Amino acid sequence: MKIVDKDPKITSKELQSHLAGTGKTVDVSTVRLYLNREGLHGRVPRMKPLLKPIHKEKRLEFARKHIDAAQAELNNILWSEETKLELFGVNDNRFVWRKSGEALLEKITLPTVKHGAVPEYDKVKTRTISTVVTA
Repeated sequence: MKIVDKDPKITSKELQSHLAGTGKTVDVSTVRLYLNREGLHGRVPRMKPLLKPIHKEKRLEFARKHIDAAQAELNNILWSEETKLELFGVNDNRFVWRKSGEALLEKITLPTVKHGAVPEYDKVKTRTISTVVTA
């Protein structure tokens, strides 16, 4: 359990090898069964943008600045989708061990990076539709 708490991305085969190193021989299915009984289940990790503290501060600043904005004013902002690039390896067959309700914890999510970095929210204009958020 302590190993999974430290590294939720560890595989059941790696756990089996670790236990074999301590002299305990168990099957991979036994490792999974034990973790399931402890409330930990193998899940595909949620993907979230990889944000530095400065990016989080700018997003919070933007949200606070526009918290009382009318819906019509918010409709004039050009919102753009983020494009994800695979900088951390291939996404297929990645799992994490997590309990119910832990899906968005930072150590359990899979970070994604938008091409060209995170937008600068202080450059967003709220009055014109043609404004593009640049990176």
